[in-house]
Amino acid sequence: INTLKQWILKDQIRLITIYGLSGIGKSLLTRQLIEQIKPEFDYIIWKSLTETPTLSCLKNQLQQFFAQS
Repeated sequence: INTLKQWILKDQIRLITIYGLSGIGKSLLTRQLIEQIKPEFDYIIWKSLTETPTLSCLKNQLQQFFAQS
C-alpha cells in the first residue's frame, strides 16, 4: 500500500491497474488504499474490468458519472 500511495500522492500517477488471480485480495487492497488516500481527492474512480468493457463503453460510463456529479 505504501508504494501505491507514493505513486499516487508523490509521483502523481493517475491510473493504476491491479490484476491477479481471483481471491488473492485485489479488491481488499484497493479498498484499503482508497480509504487512506480519499481525503486528497475530489473523486476516486474504481472500476472493475472483469467484464472487459469496450473503451467506448468506459467513456460513456465516465461521462454519465461526471454528468451526475
